[in-house]
Amino acid sequence: MRSTLYRRASKDRSGYGRSVEEQQGEYEELCLVEGWVGTETFTDNNRSASRFVKAARGEFERLLRFLDAGRTDILVLWESSRGSRELEEWAGLLNLCRRQGVRIHVLSHRRTYDLNTPRDWRTLAEDGVDSAYESEKTRERILRNVRSNAAKGRPHGRLLYGYQRVYDPVTRAFVEQRAHPVYASLVQEAARRISDGESCRSVALDFNARGISAPHPGWDALKLNRLIMETVADRADLRAEVTGRIDAGETVQAVAADLTARGIPVPWGGRWDGGQIKRIVTNPGYVGQRVLRGKVVGQATWKGIIDPATFAVCVARLSDPDRRTVDDSTVKYLVSGIAMCDVCGSRMSTIKNRGYRSYICKGLGDESKGRFCTSVVTRKLDEFVEQVVVNRLSRPDCLELLAGDGGESIRAAAAEAADLRQELNGWVEAAKGRRVTPASFAEIEAGLLQQIEAAERRARRVQIPPIIKQVAGPDAAQRWQALTIAKRREVVNLLCEIRIRRTRQGARVLDPERVVINWR
Repeated sequence: MRSTLYRRASKDRSGYGRSVEEQQGEYEELCLVEGWVGTETFTDNNRSASRFVKAARGEFERLLRFLDAGRTDILVLWESSRGSRELEEWAGLLNLCRRQGVRIHVLSHRRTYDLNTPRDWRTLAEDGVDSAYESEKTRERILRNVRSNAAKGRPHGRLLYGYQRVYDPVTRAFVEQRAHPVYASLVQEAARRISDGESCRSVALDFNARGISAPHPGWDALKLNRLIMETVADRADLRAEVTGRIDAGETVQAVAADLTARGIPVPWGGRWDGGQIKRIVTNPGYVGQRVLRGKVVGQATWKGIIDPATFAVCVARLSDPDRRTVDDSTVKYLVSGIAMCDVCGSRMSTIKNRGYRSYICKGLGDESKGRFCTSVVTRKLDEFVEQVVVNRLSRPDCLELLAGDGGESIRAAAAEAADLRQELNGWVEAAKGRRVTPASFAEIEAGLLQQIEAAERRARRVQIPPIIKQVAGPDAAQRWQALTIAKRREVVNLLCEIRIRRTRQGARVLDPERVVINWR
């Protein structure tokens, strides 16, 4: 008879697939005893069959197609839960096997089931109910643990970059989470630079240029194997620790989990991008706040490594709805996507219009007929805006105009927002301790959230961006010429809003009155 093995392990304890290999060994012995002919083996290693896991089991889907094609007589499983812990999926597998006349042998039961026999079908169907029930209980236990840790302010899940966790050397019980001696300073540097007006992308590019590895999910068997096999001198101590522990009998998974928990970075981490920088400098965990499902639920047991006022400025700046990021990777013209039509409000782009490269808006008319509100020759508008911007940057008082009161009001607003969040956290703790009624807390929370939002709005106009400081001054014209088109566009976008008014048809000379420049 033709037999087929489906082997699955939701969590490979060794990291090397030992669990599924053990299933393979049992299967081969069974085939020898029963005289079965193996057709094909399907393997989903490190794949859960629970309904709560979204990762697809590619081999399981292929197995279903294999069974439906009638290419085997017996399906072999280690235990029924290896098939599926999702009740509907398990029932579908049973119905498919019954329809195709495929028997199911469960190795742990030492028994082959004929699904056309009511008692056998009932046994496997009940196994499916039991497996689904165990999955639900496991899920509830995990959620209860998450909620408990959140209520106590304890960390849970992936370690925040810039921190390390300390465990008892004997019991392996969690002791504390504290700042990493090296990587905490990088988090602080990123927050400081963003609060000073630098872009997330600029910080990311600088970190990459300095050879700093981006955050990595953590250690696993493959990464440990690479560490052991390489000969890089500056990782000799770590390599000696890992090989010594494995030689002493410690499992690969235990060593990998310990290195990850201690915050020891994987040397082959990826490259930084702006999104990673943004997620770090706007994560409340870095100011010592505990977050559950994206919401701050109280104070954490660890100390923050970003100053609350700096954090508030970062959050305010990066959450500003008026903040606009322009993709300059392929743009050739100075104000394409920056200038706006004063009639319809749309951003202007370039086209060939009567032989000239021109900026046009989307217009209020029929787009299929090419109707737009206004147009202007690209070269003329770019030259005009460039002259006005350079003149602004050349003014002796340019930086004073941009700085206002030197940024003190911004810092004060950021500090106010941080203090209000701290006060809100206090009320959260009071509500959890039943020292305030739910109705009173709801009213207090609504009022404080309004105050926090107002303070963050005042903090959004942050200090002078570094690129403006680099260009501004008596020799601004020369510095402007040295900038790439991308940098020039960044300066224009930071300094002003440009709106183009409508003019009479056929006008060949750019009327300066058409160009409305609102300085930020």
